[in-house]
Amino acid sequence: MQADINDRLARLRAAIIAAVGAKAAGLIEVSQAIHARPELMFEEHAAAALLAGHLEQAGFHVEREICGLATAFRATCGSGSPRIAIMAEYDAIPEIGHGCGHNIIAAAALGAGEALAALGAELPGTIVVFGTPAEEGGNGKQLLAERGAFAGIDAAMMIHPLDGDFAFAGTLAVALAEVEFFGRTAHGSMPERGINALDALLVAFQAFQATKAALPTGRFNAGIITNGGTWVANVPDHTAAQFLLTGRNDEELRQSLDRLEGACKAGATATGARHELRCDWNQRYRAMVVNTVLGHCFADNLRAVRPGWDTPAPGVIPPIGATDMGSVSQLVPSIHPWLAIAPRGTTWHTPESAAAAASDSGHRVVLDGARALALTALDILLRPDLLREAQREFAAPR
Repeated sequence: MQADINDRLARLRAAIIAAVGAKAAGLIEVSQAIHARPELMFEEHAAAALLAGHLEQAGFHVEREICGLATAFRATCGSGSPRIAIMAEYDAIPEIGHGCGHNIIAAAALGAGEALAALGAELPGTIVVFGTPAEEGGNGKQLLAERGAFAGIDAAMMIHPLDGDFAFAGTLAVALAEVEFFGRTAHGSMPERGINALDALLVAFQAFQATKAALPTGRFNAGIITNGGTWVANVPDHTAAQFLLTGRNDEELRQSLDRLEGACKAGATATGARHELRCDWNQRYRAMVVNTVLGHCFADNLRAVRPGWDTPAPGVIPPIGATDMGSVSQLVPSIHPWLAIAPRGTTWHTPESAAAAASDSGHRVVLDGARALALTALDILLRPDLLREAQREFAAPR
């Protein structure tokens, strides 16, 4: 019996690798097309239509504009359980374009889906390719999660390009906060008659800056002034700022928010100004919880298609940035491996990373990522023990 399963797995693995190879030119063309036409969050109409059209041609049943999001879709192939989700992202960064390489994510997800669909009646379960808009600031997967898009999914996966290969690196929890200070205007020559809202904001910045020494390695908090006053000859009566807060988990993120609140109170107390701090906690980016069972499976599959590839072990690399895939990882066993398309040390969200996303290295990650995703999905579908082990890890206290 086990020999039959192994023979079937080997045959289907070979079919997947061949299917991606047969589609290679088309997948690179899709990646290049999305790269050449960058669309910002919630405006990714061309990319979503391109991917949905290809998936329909591959035999998927495609639902467009799901969960009230015009550029989200769900493409389903197969039937029964398990149900494996593969995530496609395709939004770009203002002014930079595809400096985060979402064109690669999209094309790799498409390639994995097409390769699995090519198995036809031998596909032992259900594959769902999700088109997920607005990762860059819109928290699209969180919106989809809130609206029930991932109900019934057993495991989820995607790849992400970077300047290194990290199968097990998670991401930070992140929240955006906004603060306003309200004072009283006065002529600049009579400041004693006013309440300086800019002074209040600057005190808050300095107080918050002082808390950075307490942050663990790998964490950061940042802020910008969005309104520092409108007329230099008057005492500013209104100022505003935005802050990006991080934590390795929700508890640490809440600590950052509490420290910001304390800093703002200090600014208000010192100057007599009034402040308002706002943070939509429900729209925070959740920390990515990497399922190491599925992570090892993916790493083994990538080594199979790219001999010599390697990755640091779990726990070696600290959390990297933030992703709305974190919301999915809080619901089901998930992986979000990072694959190198640029030399180590390349700064992300820059013209250099955008160029790498259209390079030969980027094309290679499209194809290798598609193969490894599809092979990992196949392992989950054919090996009930693998999914059970992944679910046990997911259910364990963290």
